[in-house]
Amino acid sequence: MRPSKSLFDVARLMFADASDQQTRIASHGWEAAKRALLKPDSEVAKLLDLIVDTSSNSAISAYEQRIAKLEREKLVWQEKSAKLGKLKPPFGEMFGHTLWFLANPSKLWGNGDIIGRETALHVLFSGHLIYSRNEGFRTPETTKVFKALEGLKTGNFRMAEREGFEPSIRGYRIHTFQACAFDHSATAPHSGEGVPLAWVTGFRKRSEHGIFAYMHKFLPGLVPVLLGTSAIPVPAAAQEQAPLQTPDQIVAAAPAADWVRIAPSDLMVMNLAPDAKGSPRRVVIQLISKPFSQGWTGNIRKLAAARWFDGIAVVRVQDNYVVQWGDPDGEVPGKAKPLPDGLRTMSGLEYTADAASATDPALRRKIAALEKVAGMMSKVSDMAPAEVLRSRDPYALVTGFEAGWPVASDSARIWPAHCYGTVGVGRNLSPDTGTGAELYAVIGQAPRQLDRNIAVVGRVIAGMEYLSSLPRGTGEMGFYKTPEERTPIVSVRMGNDVPDLPGYAYLSTASKSFRAYMEKRANRKDDFYIQPAGGVSLCNVPVPVRALPL
Repeated sequence: MRPSKSLFDVARLMFADASDQQTRIASHGWEAAKRALLKPDSEVAKLLDLIVDTSSNSAISAYEQRIAKLEREKLVWQEKSAKLGKLKPPFGEMFGHTLWFLANPSKLWGNGDIIGRETALHVLFSGHLIYSRNEGFRTPETTKVFKALEGLKTGNFRMAEREGFEPSIRGYRIHTFQACAFDHSATAPHSGEGVPLAWVTGFRKRSEHGIFAYMHKFLPGLVPVLLGTSAIPVPAAAQEQAPLQTPDQIVAAAPAADWVRIAPSDLMVMNLAPDAKGSPRRVVIQLISKPFSQGWTGNIRKLAAARWFDGIAVVRVQDNYVVQWGDPDGEVPGKAKPLPDGLRTMSGLEYTADAASATDPALRRKIAALEKVAGMMSKVSDMAPAEVLRSRDPYALVTGFEAGWPVASDSARIWPAHCYGTVGVGRNLSPDTGTGAELYAVIGQAPRQLDRNIAVVGRVIAGMEYLSSLPRGTGEMGFYKTPEERTPIVSVRMGNDVPDLPGYAYLSTASKSFRAYMEKRANRKDDFYIQPAGGVSLCNVPVPVRALPL
């Protein structure tokens, strides 16, 4: 059996949730015991000080009785602590060992180690091997965990070849889980990506309310078994783990080959008026690449070449939302700054692109898996994929990265996401889509509700502090009421027209370094983070960008 990556991730999260809940309950017990053990010591120390300071025999006797009582309480809590036992390791540390075995029990058997073979038999089968005079050796009763997995198998079995037994009874087969279920390594066979037909068959028999109803019933019983099999011996190579690292350390160690230099012609350099101390304020924006928003970015290049942005201003700063800049008189007839000729007009359909244009392998696999999940669900349930999968991301069924940009998809279309630092095009009410003459940058929590409603044209890669620290607007929606409140924009140039501009590079989102970085963002555990989060939202994985020497 081999479930798809997408469904496996769902199962893993459900396993992790159940395990984490057990760990939290046990942890609370430990914390209570720890506090109770420390409390008598501090109180005894105070009472000893009082005994030293007093000369009253009756008071000393009372203090001594209180100390004796505290010592008894401490002994009781020590006994309770001993009964609690040791806390189990985090689910992440046990996960690999357990699923390594569930993926293919024959691997453990094939190692040839007698302990490993005994362990495999005990976990696979609940009874002894049975011999029938008429039928030969029969497959023993399987344990609960493999009975549960039986509903998810692909039906790919083979006879467990006998050694020293005659005759061979081909009619009765012992189940062997050969396909690389849960194995998503680079060397694992990945044919037939998505959801096997056997999943449909199993779920059709057991589900009345959607494909995950069966999973919901099966997981509570499976989790304790999974946790109980964490002691299964595995080869030393499978137990090796990379040393704990922070996301920043992973980025710093990324080899040069994992970095993609950004062409200067794709950078827009905006110089704000100096601050109150006379210090310069430069903001560098990377324009988004194909297939997204090319009509708008083309207009922006024309506006910059015509020096149109020079002399406009920041007109709006709304707290926890956006900084917006444009022509302060743009809405005033007769006073608006004329736009250069040749600007394009786009439709709202261009807020997104065809999903087939995605080139990132991981993103393409997710989109393909979503299509297969949708097809499977249509056969077993009247629930739409959005109803089941929307909890993974409230705004899209699939999220990922395309050529360095955070994106989302519904399998038919793909679009860039509004994250912190995203630059978009200001517009009036639909059908207006904006020209690119009025822009904004996100300075607050990711407003993903804007996705597919406004054109995303870039992101701030340097100087974000100059935008996020501007005074908040005093008017409605953060607009400034008076011209004096606005921050003037001195100039806007494309990067290839700025001689002193350093080079910039982003960490390739298709690289191993980025995958390790993203995993650490999701499951960080170090001297500060004691509990891995178990997941991470799209906008909480900012694509690393670094400046290069001039």
